Amino acid sequence: MYERLACPPVRDVVNWRAVEVFQPDERPVQPGHADSNWGMLEDALLRQVEVAAGERHRMEGEAADLTGAAARYEAILGERMGGGPMPVFDLVLLGLGEDGHTASVFPGTPAVDEAKRLVVANPVRQLGSTRLTLTFPVIHAAREVWFLVTGSGKANAVRRVVRERDMSLPASRVRPGEGRCCWLLGRPAAAGLAK
Repeated sequence: MYERLACPPVRDVVNWRAVEVFQPDERPVQPGHADSNWGMLEDALLRQVEVAAGERHRMEGEAADLTGAAARYEAILGERMGGGPMPVFDLVLLGLGEDGHTASVFPGTPAVDEAKRLVVANPVRQLGSTRLTLTFPVIHAAREVWFLVTGSGKANAVRRVVRERDMSLPASRVRPGEGRCCWLLGRPAAAGLAK
């Protein structure tokens, strides 16, 4: 999707100077690392469009103190999107893991039930690491939440989230209050919905 947005004709119809970019989550790596969400976003989109440097807000996944990094990102949200108790994003773009995680809210992790903090350092025992992630209260406040899901390996998770609303999967808990939730699915990812 980012690559499509970065190419004409789509790139040329977006007023990129009016866009502000935040991250929903980040892995505990340097921004130049192959696993960095920010690195992927920069390579696929941000180097090709005119989003001002001051409008690009990167999570510090490489920080030695990820709890502090989460607090700093929460402060950025408050500064940049102030005016209310909860920031309201125009769009939150999410993916879906085969295990039903979204952003970096994984099954059985503390972030699943976080109700007060906007950003947390979420220990993911099954991966042996801690990731930075927005929490559900922020995601639920968005005007639009889009899930972009591709690959046949995700078909079971898509079915369990979209059709069955299996609440053991974190993505099933995404329910924008005033906003809209939209699923953009590749055919292999949607295969389980046809049954």
